[in-house]
Amino acid sequence: MVNFIRVDGQLDGLLGTGGGNETTIQATYITATQTIFTLRTGPVDLNLTFFSPIEPSDWARQSLPFSYLSIDVTCRDGSAHSVQVYAHVTAEWISSELEATTRSSATRSGSIVYHAITRMSKTFFSEENDLARDFTLVFAALSSNALTTQTGPSAGLRGDFDQRGQLTNSGDGTAMPITPSYPAVAFALDLGSMRSLEDFLSDFPSALSRAQVLDAKIKADASADHADLVALAARQVFAAIDITTGSRAAIQGT
Repeated sequence: MVNFIRVDGQLDGLLGTGGGNETTIQATYITATQTIFTLRTGPVDLNLTFFSPIEPSDWARQSLPFSYLSIDVTCRDGSAHSVQVYAHVTAEWISSELEATTRSSATRSGSIVYHAITRMSKTFFSEENDLARDFTLVFAALSSNALTTQTGPSAGLRGDFDQRGQLTNSGDGTAMPITPSYPAVAFALDLGSMRSLEDFLSDFPSALSRAQVLDAKIKADASADHADLVALAARQVFAAIDITTGSRAAIQGT
């Protein structure tokens, strides 16, 4: 994932993604469910949170193969600043075979907008370098007037954001190999009026609250010497679980 922040027209890269200037990492926090980076650029501090819910009491939510990315920003000098953030993912997320042909799409449905990237030629139940050859990547957000989207070659998307602080809400659905254009799907969000697939995205506040309770319980139940290891292991254990069901008739009969 490539992330940028634009403060008063100046573009900075997040977590080493380039752009001429870089934010600096002030702190890093890791729990069983979250990895949080506290970053600084110019007059702005921000928290970049990668959140993978663990739902031991709700197997339906645990079965959803999604994670959250959230960003919150504060201005240290008390002044108003124009701030926009950008994130994109490329087709490299679904294939390590750079000659593979992929197609991107954008869909608005109800209160959400989501991008999908899929391989044009799928091989079911097969993988290459630990990447399945039959899955689709979904990149989604709740829709708002502050959110703009775009699909196409990655360099062009970043250029549009750098110049205007927003994207064009256009899409290039042409099937193309990963190289040389590195097709990407992107979101840009104006944090001045920030809002954050419907049920999953709208559940973020509740999911975060449940995660904080679980993080605290794991920390309290584990010894001081092993709390960090238990937190990391919990994420891996639940991520490795595939929840399946039998036939519809078998389900209805239970």
